[in-house]
Amino acid sequence: MAVLYTKAGDESGEYENLPEVARFAFDQYNLIHKKKFEFNTLEIDDKGSGDVAQKELTKLLSTQKPLAIIGPLFSNVAMSLKPFVDQNMVPMISVFATHNDFTKDSKFAFRICAPNKLLVKTLADFLIPQIQKHKLSVSVFKDLSDSYSTDLADNFMNSLKSTKAPVNEVLFRGAQGVDRLKDINSKVWNPTNHDLLFLATQDLVAGKILVAMESEPYLLATVDSVNFMSTLKKIKKVKTHIRLISTDQWLPGKSKFSKTIEEAFRKKFKREMLDASALTFDAAYAAAAAYDVSQSKGIPLAQALREGTKVEGVTGNIALGPDGERIKATPFIKEDLIQ
Repeated sequence: MAVLYTKAGDESGEYENLPEVARFAFDQYNLIHKKKFEFNTLEIDDKGSGDVAQKELTKLLSTQKPLAIIGPLFSNVAMSLKPFVDQNMVPMISVFATHNDFTKDSKFAFRICAPNKLLVKTLADFLIPQIQKHKLSVSVFKDLSDSYSTDLADNFMNSLKSTKAPVNEVLFRGAQGVDRLKDINSKVWNPTNHDLLFLATQDLVAGKILVAMESEPYLLATVDSVNFMSTLKKIKKVKTHIRLISTDQWLPGKSKFSKTIEEAFRKKFKREMLDASALTFDAAYAAAAAYDVSQSKGIPLAQALREGTKVEGVTGNIALGPDGERIKATPFIKEDLIQ
């Protein structure tokens, strides 16, 4: 198994060691199901780049063909790799690729997380009553250089049409575009207590936007973050009392199984399981379960994955369907206070 992820999660260098999480998941599958499968785990740091990911995978395929790819973390890398995995017929089980079109028209693209349309619906259903009650204006930060950001922003704005709330689309290109935005649109950086900011961006860009804010909005909203909260540690010194509403695809201790795995994880790694680790665990655990089925039935791994093999994970039932999507994904709403 190849574990494809972005090692340098944020500017401080903090990241989840996902290859060790995948190995932990395989060990747990063997222990719980009394198996003796041996999976070699190969680590590939894609550096957040689809080009780097494809180059490293091409190098790997010149010597061996992995059973599956666990990852990548992000939509931009996953989307660029779709033609590559289809051509080479290697199942790719993404961890945090939420772009709606990720699994579309692909026989080898799978994902453990929920797509943007479900995440946005969950978030919008929670926010719309507050937008209407407090007559909030909405600013949507949309990174035109990032397909994940544009997909997410467009879905969110469409979901707000029924509210008739004022929506300001803040357009820019990449992290450098945030700096240019400071010069050409100063009003953006002075939100009031009647403003809701929706950051449809990658975590590092979201952090950069928050640092630039000169006042505090009524509410800050975002979807599932990977390293966002660790990025905010730097921001807490300059920003206070910002309410953050976000979606989350894993909450600790939601099931007996999750509690058992969390305790085993804590004992082994001397730290708590976080979102990226939880979803990576389930991706690897689902791959092991599908491999089990493929061996017993004598069918390819991709086929076993699409047959909806039922197995419980830390984020709930992790069966995948014929379309490569998780049969039942359940996002949660999480509230935090940045102070």
